Amino acid sequence: MKRQVLSLMGGLLALAGLLLLGQASAAVPPEQLVYRVLDTTRAQFLGEEPGALGSTGVLTFTAISKRDDGEVQLLPLGVAGDWETLSAPLLPFPEGIEGPAAVSYSEPQSPHRQRIYLIGGRDPAPPAHRLDTVYTCEVQPDGTLTDWELQSARLPRGLASAAAALSTVDVYGDPITPTIYVVGGKYDGGESSAIYYAPIDPDTLDIVAWYTATTSLPQPRVGLTAVTSKGYLYTIGGFASPGNYSSAVWHFRIDETGAPVNRSTDLSLPGSSTDNPNAAYHQTVLLAGVSPSYPSDTLYVIGGYNSAGSTARVLRADINPPDHPEAGYVAEWTDAPEDDLPQPLSAFAVAIGEPQGAGRQVYIVGGAQGVDGNVPQDTIRSAAVDDEHNTFYEWYGSVWLTSPALPAVRYRHTAVQMGDYIYAIAGHGTNTPPVYYNNILRGDLVGSGAHQHAPSGQFSSRVVDLGYKHRLLWFQWTSSITPTDPGVGIALQFRAGNEPDLSDAVGAWTDYYPTTHGVHSSTLVLVPHLSNIAFDPPIARYVQYRALLSTTAAYSDITPLLEEVGMLVEDGPDLVVSSVQFSCDGCYGSFGIISRTIDVRVTVRNQGGDVPPGNDFGAALFVTQTADYEPAPPDQPAPPRFLPGSASWALQGAGFPSGASQVLTTTLFFTQPQRIFLYAHADYDAAALPPDYNVGEADPDNNLTVLSIVLINPRTSWQICLPLILK
Repeated sequence: MKRQVLSLMGGLLALAGLLLLGQASAAVPPEQLVYRVLDTTRAQFLGEEPGALGSTGVLTFTAISKRDDGEVQLLPLGVAGDWETLSAPLLPFPEGIEGPAAVSYSEPQSPHRQRIYLIGGRDPAPPAHRLDTVYTCEVQPDGTLTDWELQSARLPRGLASAAAALSTVDVYGDPITPTIYVVGGKYDGGESSAIYYAPIDPDTLDIVAWYTATTSLPQPRVGLTAVTSKGYLYTIGGFASPGNYSSAVWHFRIDETGAPVNRSTDLSLPGSSTDNPNAAYHQTVLLAGVSPSYPSDTLYVIGGYNSAGSTARVLRADINPPDHPEAGYVAEWTDAPEDDLPQPLSAFAVAIGEPQGAGRQVYIVGGAQGVDGNVPQDTIRSAAVDDEHNTFYEWYGSVWLTSPALPAVRYRHTAVQMGDYIYAIAGHGTNTPPVYYNNILRGDLVGSGAHQHAPSGQFSSRVVDLGYKHRLLWFQWTSSITPTDPGVGIALQFRAGNEPDLSDAVGAWTDYYPTTHGVHSSTLVLVPHLSNIAFDPPIARYVQYRALLSTTAAYSDITPLLEEVGMLVEDGPDLVVSSVQFSCDGCYGSFGIISRTIDVRVTVRNQGGDVPPGNDFGAALFVTQTADYEPAPPDQPAPPRFLPGSASWALQGAGFPSGASQVLTTTLFFTQPQRIFLYAHADYDAAALPPDYNVGEADPDNNLTVLSIVLINPRTSWQICLPLILK
């Protein structure tokens, strides 16, 4: 549909250009009005087809949807649309498993492989037992998963309800082999206090071997959580036995081998030390400090349960940064009521991610209420992260917003977010009758069907290379905005320049232009004067734009769509002197011979669009001893100011369609050794003013080519000629 609308618009735009451009481009013939697409596909918007210097789009609470071939939309909050139950890969446990742990790893270098590691769990099939297995699968670029593969390196013992984390740096910030940590958990016959760790082979991404850390938890823990931050491993809460719910928090240094060492005691969770509301089957997420205004990493402990049941409480605490006297220690815990969940919850899965780099969100998947999950849930919640403060935004009256529910209740499962998707893996379903899962649910994070979108967001495009300079006439974009509410809309601004990084256009953005409402509607804006470009209409090769999108609470389930962005440009001619060559008997390289006729060939080429009929023009060759001469009216290539051999040619524009060239000739003859300079200029007019002269060009700055010739006497020694060469 989008393509059909644009093809129809093409003819209308050309007509509009003639009727409305007025004085700015009244001389532009219809055949030179060309529509150039800046962005229209998902790959272009995202920068998978990169712009100049590899530039990509920058998404701030916006996303590139999968509708048609891609549109800019407001970021979906949580999961967009219905969950998909993947038919493959299934875990090799027909009756499912519960209580596994999972970590994900994304390879930082090419080929950027992504892998999920599913660790342990409880197999309820008689005789029920805890698993020592580790299964892995790879996440493909399209979000599909490869088959589960059993790793040859098994856990030292079967474990369920353990905590798992991954680190790629040691406590000094130096890189280590990516290492997985498994902490605590329940084994057949007891509870574990051990910490196991395993490096990931950088070539195969398989687990090399499991090692038992020389340090451990001081007491066994089940249903705890673990995260890593800047070379520290943190363990939070858990329980040792029914009725003994812990508030303890510990951290361990990670050394250069990846081993966790030197246990330290942090501030406990606020509340009871033996029956803490957040103790067991909570989730902890680490929000890394990504803003210069807030460099500290922050821990959030979400939900959980104790002997009284589940809690909605959410706690937060910063981690002291590396330059702090107590680096790595958890600072004071804060209980902010606005962060609390809408309802008590435990035994849920959590993931934190930034799909497309569009804005971080914390996703809560399923879970249970009550003690030991007697009321399973199918709800999905999400919270958007304010990077400036490492807190959650409160949008539409709440921090935690609701997404489309799971197909069925699920708890004591695990989840990871990779790419555009969140994956909920295995787990427990209903209790009566008992149901366990061996499958994976996949939720789309940038698709359609979200219950709510971010209230506002920005998209900054890649820098688009038009190939060569053009006169920029109209800025045009296509969009769909169905509500008539003025709070739902898109506004665009742009800038242009002639450096691929637009360093010549810093701060030279236009005003924002509002967008026409409607379905597949086109908005057309005459290019204004750009402060960094002297010409009107502006002449530029590189273009970039920014789009602001917004919606309102009443229409938060609807997002405006930016479908295509382009420019109507003049595909004008671009006359250049593509070469200046000379030859004579004995001439070599840049050396000519005195007292011999030197033939000069000047090639004028049109590397742009056709020269309009009737636009005849001139070319000139100025021969001089001046090294820094710049041809400018009213100079004429004639003696006595210029040396013999200077010439001018009258050329017919009809002979210069796109790609055409002509060779112009003249001769030189000099009797004294000297160094001369040949300034060959296409489209030169001694009576007109630059930059246009006779022909309005796409690039008026590339008409001049300079050639230097050293004239020598072959009978004279090179020592005499050397000053000429070095001159």
